[in-house]
Amino acid sequence: METPCSACGSTDTYPLYEIERIPVFLNKHYPNREAARSSPAAAINLRGCCRCGLVFNAQFESAKMDYNEDYVQSQGHAASFQRYTLDVLDLLLQDIDTRRDKIVEIGCGKEAYFLNMLLDRGVDIVGFDPVYRGGNARITPTFFDRAAADKIQARAVVIRHTLDHIAKPLDFLQDLKTNLPADTLVFIESPRWEWILEKKAFWGISYEICSYFSQNFFLRVFSGKAVMHRTFSNQYMIVKARLGDLISTFLEKDDAERYPKALDTDIASYRQKIKSHARNYVWGAGAKGNIFANILDPQAKYIQAVIDINSEKQGRFLPLTAHPCLAPEQIPWETLGEETCLWIMNENYKKEILARIPEFTKGRVVVLGEPFPSQKAA
Repeated sequence: METPCSACGSTDTYPLYEIERIPVFLNKHYPNREAARSSPAAAINLRGCCRCGLVFNAQFESAKMDYNEDYVQSQGHAASFQRYTLDVLDLLLQDIDTRRDKIVEIGCGKEAYFLNMLLDRGVDIVGFDPVYRGGNARITPTFFDRAAADKIQARAVVIRHTLDHIAKPLDFLQDLKTNLPADTLVFIESPRWEWILEKKAFWGISYEICSYFSQNFFLRVFSGKAVMHRTFSNQYMIVKARLGDLISTFLEKDDAERYPKALDTDIASYRQKIKSHARNYVWGAGAKGNIFANILDPQAKYIQAVIDINSEKQGRFLPLTAHPCLAPEQIPWETLGEETCLWIMNENYKKEILARIPEFTKGRVVVLGEPFPSQKAA
């Protein structure tokens, strides 16, 4: 059966990675184990396109994506992420005249964290997101569509970690081009497929993300005129381009790079490490921690708890596996011995995390993406 690319429509695609059962939502946490274990599941079938280079989930169904008030996606609680967001803000403002330019943020999130930072800088900005639950009249709690674009003649469009959740990303960008002036700046932030490949980061593959982009994909999409920035220790990229430079379609003769099928090669090693420790704690109940727990410990036998500083997640349970999510203060760090392993889901938070638990000196720490063997916390 042919599987057409969700960007260019080519049927010249190839398999990259498959998993039969993963939570549909990684940022929904449940009040009890029963609700967690019965939460929706889906399959992932990543394929690469030989024409345009997009990596996409051929199993993705938009109808499954029921975003509501239970969806909690916020990294703003970590000081290191707050500093990072300030850097992203500065990158955007390099190309914005705050005295006259109107901005629209598509997918501003439940808390509209980045949008509020722009408001504090005096930027004229409005936002759209179906999960938004605040009272800011500048934000519409719906998806951004053509009708909204007709009403808002923005000079810049901010799309942070949203385009990768859209099943037909090129169609979405072309709709923006149709409804907004050609010189409109588009500011896109998304994960880098190259980083996922380099780290063999199976923990970076989720059902919610249906489109994975390389830097070359965006350069080709914007006629070679996009300005690219690698950010967040190369995990993310920021694309700055003009809508007028967006191509209408990929040519039949286009030939993209072909990626290796390598993501699953380290799963067995990680699973053995999990089993080799009497106790395991995972720091980070966001997407990465959720995927990590679901793939390596689906029956919740080896990971005692997942830790998160976000109070909205604490006291709740991960989807499918029903691992409990606890506050750092709920873990008896001083009693944990050498048989304990702390798994840190993101290298960017390593120093911040270890600074919070100086009494954890006997156990071991593994940071995802860093080479084995694990190291002692001290």
